[in-house]
Parts: sequence; structure tokens; C-alpha cells
Amino acid sequence: MSLNITESKVETIFGPGDCIGDVEIVENCYRTHTFITTSHCELLIMFKHDFTPILKPFMDKLWDDKKKALKALDYFTFLDEEQVVSACRVGTLKQFEPLETIYSEDKGSLTNVHFVLSGECVILQCINMKLNLDAANVLPVA
Repeated sequence: MSLNITESKVETIFGPGDCIGDVEIVENCYRTHTFITTSHCELLIMFKHDFTPILKPFMDKLWDDKKKALKALDYFTFLDEEQVVSACRVGTLKQFEPLETIYSEDKGSLTNVHFVLSGECVILQCINMKLNLDAANVLPVA
């Protein structure tokens, strides 16, 4: 009797607007992941012979921008090319306007990190207070 056991773990959850399979076409490498749906999904599928003339130049630029961003930061100078590709798979470049508040999508949970590539950011400490006028006490709110 033989058993084939495959261990799987969720690495990333994809949702509306995310692209699956672009890395393999842009990097011209083999697929390394299996994707399964966790809910009803509708996907737009584009074959390589259509993707290449229509979207590949744009995707190449995005991909190169991600690589340049990683290589510009001392944190990532030790990564080899395969590790850079892995980091680019999960990283996103996002630009913010002056005075725009940077929130993570999870509303304050510690699940992601932002690296500043250009410009300046400041940390604002906000304290919520509850004022009880009857007792004239000021209590901090967690």
C-alpha cells in the first residue's frame, strides 16, 4: 500500500482585481503554485499568446518597478534572484498623496509592513478620551 500525502498551506488570498499567473509569464518560469477557489469565483482567463502583446509590456514595467524598489532598500540586498521574485509576488507598490492617511486594509492589525521608497511620512499618535462630565473624570479609552 502506498500513500501520497501532500501538505498544503495558504500563502496568499486573492480577491477581485488580483492577477494569478502573471509572474510566470513575465519571468518566463514554471508555475510553482496551485490555486483553489474558496468561494464562487468568476475569472477572466487570457492565454499567453493574447497576454503577451496586450498586457506584458505594462506588466513588465510593474514587475521591474517592484524589483528596483526591493533592490533600493538595504533590507533586501542579501536576496538572490529567486527570493526577489518571491518577494515581488507578494509585494505591492502604492503611492500616497500629501496629507493622505496611511491605513492598512485591516484597520490597525499588525499584518503588513510599509517601506518608504521616497518622500516623507510622520507618525501621529492619537489618544481617544472619554469624558465623564458628572464625575469630572477623564478616562483613556483603549
